[in-house]
Amino acid sequence: MNLLSFRPIFPKSRAKRILLIALTFTIVVPLILIARALITLGTVSTYREHWEAQLRQTPPSNVIRVVGLGDSAMQGIGASTPDESVYGRISEHIAARTGRPVYQANISVTGAKVADVLRDQLPQLQKLQPDIIVVSVSGNDANQQVDIKQFERDINTLYAALPKDITIVSDVPGVDHREAYQPILLEAASKHGLTVAPVYENFAPHDDKITSYAGDFFHPSSKGYKYWFNAYRPAVDKLLVSIEKTE
Repeated sequence: MNLLSFRPIFPKSRAKRILLIALTFTIVVPLILIARALITLGTVSTYREHWEAQLRQTPPSNVIRVVGLGDSAMQGIGASTPDESVYGRISEHIAARTGRPVYQANISVTGAKVADVLRDQLPQLQKLQPDIIVVSVSGNDANQQVDIKQFERDINTLYAALPKDITIVSDVPGVDHREAYQPILLEAASKHGLTVAPVYENFAPHDDKITSYAGDFFHPSSKGYKYWFNAYRPAVDKLLVSIEKTE
């Protein structure tokens, strides 16, 4: 074979296109995914500082105090802005519907499990004088496979301490091992008379990794949190009717 007369199977232009596509999938796409994940991770401290700043505000008169308890979902990690989180959407909805200011007391903590809420967040509740309490915690317990008996004890202790007439809790979101923890959470909520927001039911039909999740493919995106808000909204509206009747 005359090597000087050898020609590639593909024309040079086509070969370059194939090489470019290969490089895109092996280098560029992973870099984009890493960047998206880092952006999501970067919101942890930013959003914590945002909610802490809101908490330091002096509540105006005629205010509705909304307390958020729980984990990164209540913090809104993954949303483009804090206002697009489930807590932010609930607060904006309450203000729009009532025409009254909302005091945002979101004391949730990214990474929290039920035991952490009991230890660190629940003791702050009384001084905050909540009108409405929204809770999202259980995802980390399920994802990290906390001992099921310990979870049962913790969730019952937490739910027993929350005022049933003003509290809305999320069910277990769509994380690994949720099936083992969901029945326990629902039973505890029923036992202690708490309203459950069916987050999983509202989110699951829209479980699209590209649009409904943030860059880490774990936390909801702004669009995903809209579905979470839809799960809370009926119970929030019911509480607002009760608040308006008592005034």
